[in-house]
Amino acid sequence: MYIYRTITKSLIVIAVALMASIGPSHAQELKTLTVALTWIPNVQFAGLWIAMDQGYFKEEGLKIKFIRGGPKTAPAAVSVAAGKAQIGYTHWLPFVDAVLRGNKFKLIAATYPQSPQGVISLAKKPILTAKDLLGSGILTPAPNAKIAVDATLRINGLNLNWKQIPAGFSPEPLIAGQGDGFIGFATNQVITMEKLGLKRNKDFYFTSFYDMGFPQFADGIFVQEAFLKSDRRVVVGFLRALARGWEKNMKNPAFAADLTIKNPAKDLGLNPAQQRRQNEIQIARMPKNPRDVLVLDRATISGPMYKAALATGRKALPEPSTIMDFDIMGEIQSGLAKK
Repeated sequence: MYIYRTITKSLIVIAVALMASIGPSHAQELKTLTVALTWIPNVQFAGLWIAMDQGYFKEEGLKIKFIRGGPKTAPAAVSVAAGKAQIGYTHWLPFVDAVLRGNKFKLIAATYPQSPQGVISLAKKPILTAKDLLGSGILTPAPNAKIAVDATLRINGLNLNWKQIPAGFSPEPLIAGQGDGFIGFATNQVITMEKLGLKRNKDFYFTSFYDMGFPQFADGIFVQEAFLKSDRRVVVGFLRALARGWEKNMKNPAFAADLTIKNPAKDLGLNPAQQRRQNEIQIARMPKNPRDVLVLDRATISGPMYKAALATGRKALPEPSTIMDFDIMGEIQSGLAKK
């Protein structure tokens, strides 16, 4: 009996030791995914930061790294095409352009169904419709801003009678009277206007290009087609964790803003109040039902968004089903709903 007990105790000790040795190896076996962003780390990627912080990706067997976007950085499409990132963020027209250049990409999700880009104007000359753009001097901080104005006018059957005024990223030239409108974002320059003491819909107005008839999504998510085929389980795990991150963000906007400043953007000097306000605005622009978050709208993309791309002069667009996976997020959200 003594020998039996001794052997049993020895086996238990060995089993515990084996379990201890297995733990670290499993941690090392996490698959690393690199994500290329469209902009600098900030709260617009709230779902990503939360999923990283809360261990949602780890639960899917993933470890996430990211490549910053922003000024003087390579577009996410370049990073993904070169194999430096497996997941990339993109906007509608840049994604179309990347595909037309021959890249075998697949769009798998969209963070914001409606782009927050639009025109800021003052009360003395509100720009509320596409027709109001006619004859106006518009401050444009980036080259693609002109494309958006031209496309909006074309879609509405209007001539391109407007004046482009180069500008920086601050709307202050608009306040100084240097233009009739400023192309900015509801999640950025609109907040700047509010911080300057101006009241929206009284002192200034913001109208998105989407509301003026030029539909686009923002922060779509894409992968190489080959990667989706070979590692679909990994892609599903990434999106499932990300969806959980966005769902948590909707419940507590301040959490992601504070998390962003303390971790991924700790060296950027972002303003905490601005990040909280930005998160509130972007949450309001997302689907009301958390189960619809990240899901691609087949009808909108295949219809109005394709029409918008054609209005910009882009031609020979491939069939939507060849460059997008409309089913993957639906499958994931259905699974989450059952839990």
